[in-house]
Amino acid sequence: MSVDRVSESADRARDLALSDGRDTAFSLLLDRLVLRKDLSKISSIRGEKLYPLVASIEIQNERNSRVRYIATLKVGFSEKNVRRLLRDFGVGFSETFSKPILILPVLQDHRGTFLWDQGSGWLKAWEELVR
Repeated sequence: MSVDRVSESADRARDLALSDGRDTAFSLLLDRLVLRKDLSKISSIRGEKLYPLVASIEIQNERNSRVRYIATLKVGFSEKNVRRLLRDFGVGFSETFSKPILILPVLQDHRGTFLWDQGSGWLKAWEELVR
C-alpha cells in the first residue's frame, strides 16, 4: 500500500505514514477475517496498540523531502498474536487452510531431465536431512 504524509519534518511525516500504514493494513486484514458485525468490537485497536501484532514492515520506493514522506509498505502480522487478540475480544474469525502440496526438485542439464539424480545437490541435501 502507498503512504504519503506531510508534517513539520520528514521524520515526523515518516512516523505518521508508518502509523497510517499499520492501521490501514490491519483494517484490510480484519475485512478478510472478521464479520462486519464484529468489527466494532475491535475498532479501538489502532496506532501503538498494533505494535505487538506487527511482525514485519517492508518499505519500498521510499522518498522524502524536508516535510514529506512517501513510500510503499508491506505489513506482515503475527498470526499467533492476531488470533489471541480476536479471541480476547470475543470476535469470531475464519481461516482458510490450503491443501498440502508436493514440490519436487527437477534437474535439467545437457543430458536431460532428472529427479534425484546421483550427484545432484538436491539429492545430497535430502540425504543429509533424513540421516
